[in-house]
Amino acid sequence: MKTKALVLLLVVVVAAIALATILYQRHRYNEAVRSLAILQRMTPGRTQIGEVKEALGNDSSGSRSCPSGTCAFTRSFENMWLERLIFRKSLIFAVDVSVEQGVVTNTNASLKVIGPDGWVGAAVLRSQHTACKNPESSCTSVNVSEDRRNPIRVVSRFTAEPLREIQRPAYDFDLECLLPFRRCATIDDIYPEWKQLPYPLQK
Repeated sequence: MKTKALVLLLVVVVAAIALATILYQRHRYNEAVRSLAILQRMTPGRTQIGEVKEALGNDSSGSRSCPSGTCAFTRSFENMWLERLIFRKSLIFAVDVSVEQGVVTNTNASLKVIGPDGWVGAAVLRSQHTACKNPESSCTSVNVSEDRRNPIRVVSRFTAEPLREIQRPAYDFDLECLLPFRRCATIDDIYPEWKQLPYPLQK
């Protein structure tokens, strides 16, 4: 009877841990969605450091106080630890904001999958200093695998204020990949609208 009771207790404990982990991962997913929405609203060259501190400061790593007015704010999110352990694959979503002299200069959002054989990923960079001056397009580079069949990295660079129809697909990361057991592994999984980005340059 004692053995059965111990087994039952162990099952209950494991189930409780699993449920708590899943609920926490759902919370982290919601926070990732919120952080991406905040990043999209920021405009390099216009957004002030006070707005960044209010939106990201308490939850981000980096120079939170930023006394000099020049610093960076970063938030990152990973898939569930149990999933990383079982499938030996990590998924990381990050948002970064660079500030100089009290004004946002660059924003960056990225999502990547890291496995034992390498990684695939996508990133969107907006900057007031970008060489991509046309708000109607992007400078998009696509790196492909050695067999030249599959994209493995997509990077898009935009002006500080791209047109809405350009910006929408650029930020269409599938953040549900952060949820448990989604098994996202390819660019098409994590960045489904990459083919809609204008003027892709293949490498």
